[in-house]
Amino acid sequence: MYHPDWSEIVEHLYQGGVPAPDDDLSQFDLVVNAAHQEWTGKNYEDRLPPHVGLIKVGLHDSDPDEHGGTAWNRIDHTAQRVAEFVGIGRNVLVHCIQGWNRSGVIVARALMYRGWTPEMAIMHVKAHRHPMALSNPHFTRWLLRQGPSLQQDLAKQEEQ
Repeated sequence: MYHPDWSEIVEHLYQGGVPAPDDDLSQFDLVVNAAHQEWTGKNYEDRLPPHVGLIKVGLHDSDPDEHGGTAWNRIDHTAQRVAEFVGIGRNVLVHCIQGWNRSGVIVARALMYRGWTPEMAIMHVKAHRHPMALSNPHFTRWLLRQGPSLQQDLAKQEEQ
């Protein structure tokens, strides 16, 4: 599905900016709003079709540690859900305002839950979304730090 403000990162996973009031969101099974909490997304949330799930993450495009540090848990939990949906062939749109950093950290982390290394996930998001995607150094450092432990956890799950 083509949309000028959304990029297909991998099959079933889209990243982009804020949906416009007239955008058709019925092709998605899940929409993730990664914009900061002050931005409510009222231009589309009230008209989501009943089958479309919504997760509001509430991220600032700054150092999440400056906002109590709980953002890392929200990112991680949301990325797990996104990876689950994508893994069963469900369409997911992850957006923030511009569709670069907040959405990018969730998308890259979801790719990591699908077995990608942090480096590959970051490069893929930049290549398929925009070169400025994941330009927030706090987000990229966090993704790179999470890689080794996640790879070990995924390997243990495969053994079971």
